[in-house]
Amino acid sequence: MSIQRARTLGEEVAKQYNPEGNVPFPFEKILDDKSNLRVIHVPNLPENISGATGYSEQLDKFTIIINSAKPEKRQYFTLAHELGHYFLHAEQIRSAPGKIYIDSDGYLDTNGMLLREDEGPTSDMEREANNFAGALLMPET
Repeated sequence: MSIQRARTLGEEVAKQYNPEGNVPFPFEKILDDKSNLRVIHVPNLPENISGATGYSEQLDKFTIIINSAKPEKRQYFTLAHELGHYFLHAEQIRSAPGKIYIDSDGYLDTNGMLLREDEGPTSDMEREANNFAGALLMPET
């Protein structure tokens, strides 16, 4: 996937779920539409983790976890970023059930999560999710 494709998809999702251009973005519209997606806010994640996206084979459901100890604006962007992983990288996340990717660099654990470290290395998947988030929250139009 290219950065431009990630931006284009972010704009398409913005147009579908927020055609009025409301601020803040109405994330609940996406969540109401996607029965295989849920978002939970967790206050006790490690300080360097802003969010994570995981998949449960048993539930056939993606879960986005947001670090609720972070500032509200950071949580807002993190949710858009994690939605980028959902829309852009669902197959990669789904193909490794029971695994964890730290910034998609291949460090594995057992929770089925794709984590975003605040100061971690930036991979192609992370850059794509960031560009999706930017286009979702601030479409070019």
